[in-house]
Amino acid sequence: MSDLLEQKLSNATEAEAEILLDRFDPEAHMDPQALKRIDARLHKAILEESAPQKPRALRFPWKKALIAVAAAAAVYLALGFTVPGVSNALYSVFHPDYRTGAYFSIPPEQRQDPVKDLEESVGGFRAKDAESKVELLGEYTNLTPYDEEYNAMANGTPTLRETYGFSPYRQEEYAYLRELRASVRELYYDGERLFVTAFVATEHPEWFLREGEPTPPNLELSIFDFQLTVNGEAFPMKWNVSSGGGSGITERDGEKGLWVSTEIDLTEPLPDAHCELLMLYYVYDCDVDDMGAIGNVGRLIHRITFESKAGNHYEQQSVEATFSGSAPMTIASYDEMGDWKTLQNRTVCFDGLKMRLVAQYLPSGLRIIASLSETPQTWTDDEKDAFLQGFIETLTFAVQSNGESAVLEPYEISRRDRNWTFELPVFPSDYANVDSIVLIPQIRCLERFIGVPEQTGEDADPTVAVPTYDVVLAIDGDPVAPPRQHRSSEVKITPLSDTRIVIPLP
Repeated sequence: MSDLLEQKLSNATEAEAEILLDRFDPEAHMDPQALKRIDARLHKAILEESAPQKPRALRFPWKKALIAVAAAAAVYLALGFTVPGVSNALYSVFHPDYRTGAYFSIPPEQRQDPVKDLEESVGGFRAKDAESKVELLGEYTNLTPYDEEYNAMANGTPTLRETYGFSPYRQEEYAYLRELRASVRELYYDGERLFVTAFVATEHPEWFLREGEPTPPNLELSIFDFQLTVNGEAFPMKWNVSSGGGSGITERDGEKGLWVSTEIDLTEPLPDAHCELLMLYYVYDCDVDDMGAIGNVGRLIHRITFESKAGNHYEQQSVEATFSGSAPMTIASYDEMGDWKTLQNRTVCFDGLKMRLVAQYLPSGLRIIASLSETPQTWTDDEKDAFLQGFIETLTFAVQSNGESAVLEPYEISRRDRNWTFELPVFPSDYANVDSIVLIPQIRCLERFIGVPEQTGEDADPTVAVPTYDVVLAIDGDPVAPPRQHRSSEVKITPLSDTRIVIPLP
């Protein structure tokens, strides 16, 4: 299978590699001997890496090697194989399609494991299309503070493109974009985030797919802005959007088009109200600039109306947890500029640490919000900082349910100050079949990493590749100075086994 995977992934773009690395944990799917062999190959590749003329490869020498490993897990699961020892209730700890954002990034007809509770809830928002139209650069109506500036880029003399050495912008050359039409497919609000999926009809969806050798035109469709009104009043928005852009081809009612998914974080809960959402999908000519103002050539305006009541009411319960036990934790000291100065693995006692966990019962899964209430009185400021915002993400959880267990990966946990938020794929229809959900806190520390020593002094030459070196952090050993460039790492996880947090179900 690995040869086939490597063949299929040989044309993977860097963006695709990033997605794979974000969504899949190779260690969850490979035996220890395979991991050792991969680590040895990666280590060898890093030591042999010496190409200052290739700064991207020098900075990320491990990514290409990990693509096949990460995608192996992806394809392994996509083909329907089961992970030994994992119950259905915990399946998405390994399979990201059940994470709400990843779930909506896949068109409904392509979802292998549709969630009945979520599918039914989506219909309650009664989302409707209010407008879909295309504006080419130079004719933008004033919808954002930047529209006059954008029009000036197209109508000035010389145009912005000419200023940077590209051919002048001519509106008529992009008239074919007027065929684009957007329609809402799904809309879901979970009390904090708004998920919107749209179908953008186009006779040439392949123009927007940047895979392999692109054939002109080479375009990018990307969310640039969105505005929300509630009962006719502007609603405060947080600039935090994760969009699938024009990254996938699909069909609807015989039409070809693109699947576009958007996730929006709101600054405050929505009231029961009539809402209007304005989505602005900007089109970029990638042969000029794939994201910046220089390459912008037009935009698709999409207005959606919906009723927010369906997502505003859900049950929740809270529990208090007091930790016990000891574990090594990576402690950092800082210089005057706020950079890491030294690292040390120190055995830390967690007795008396208190957290409050709120369980929210949503159609999209069980959302857990854990907040830090109190740290042990014996902790130093450095230990508090390490737990809250350390060199690595310190806290994670093992999840036990129906006799099975799995460990949440750091990327599955959203951290904000004293809060840890994550989702479990337990849906209302599952509650009767789940005997219990238990969380066991686990403490992560940096055990070993490969870095590049910093060149200093008058003889330092930034164009010369510097040999890499290994750093092993001993528990309760002397502090070490971290390198400025951090290539790869190994993390040690210690469970606080005496702390068992029972999450209640309705």
